[in-house]
Amino acid sequence: MRKQFVTVAILLMISAVVLLAHDLFLKLDNYFVPPNTAVRVAVLNGTFSKSEGAVAPDRLLDLSMVGPMQRRSIPRASWKPSGDTTWLSVQTGAPGTYVIGASLSPRQIALSAEAFNGYLKEDGIPDVLDARTRAGELGRAARERYQKHVKRFSRSATCGRTRSNSCWDILRRSCTSRIPIF
Repeated sequence: MRKQFVTVAILLMISAVVLLAHDLFLKLDNYFVPPNTAVRVAVLNGTFSKSEGAVAPDRLLDLSMVGPMQRRSIPRASWKPSGDTTWLSVQTGAPGTYVIGASLSPRQIALSAEAFNGYLKEDGIPDVLDARTRAGELGRAARERYQKHVKRFSRSATCGRTRSNSCWDILRRSCTSRIPIF
């Protein structure tokens, strides 16, 4: 029983790493920043610790920040690819909680039949795999359409705590993929 538990736990950890391998993350050096401060944000396209490639500004559908007072667009010029990482520059305002959000335009990737069937198995989508089997389409290549959305919370305060519901409003009105909260 213990051996099975350890095996399942290891497989779950490996699966988590694989599933996170192609996500988009906004990473700050410090998530508690002073009010009215310029903040440099690393945009990681890959894992939370390593970017596999920069994201061009022309892929942006939405780039915005919600703070204690309002939601505002972030200029596209603030999104700067450099090497394998993209850097985003934003300015905080009054003390409070801020949410930085970005949505990228959809993309398609072509997958061989073998790669697509493996993807369906790995991601736990057996109903589609069964349908492909019944239809005799296991040898048919596929195209996947994907789109990335990312949000990051940060706190700007000199002392005490302020509360703003506007940051939570963005979560109700925008696309959500994963919301990491630290």
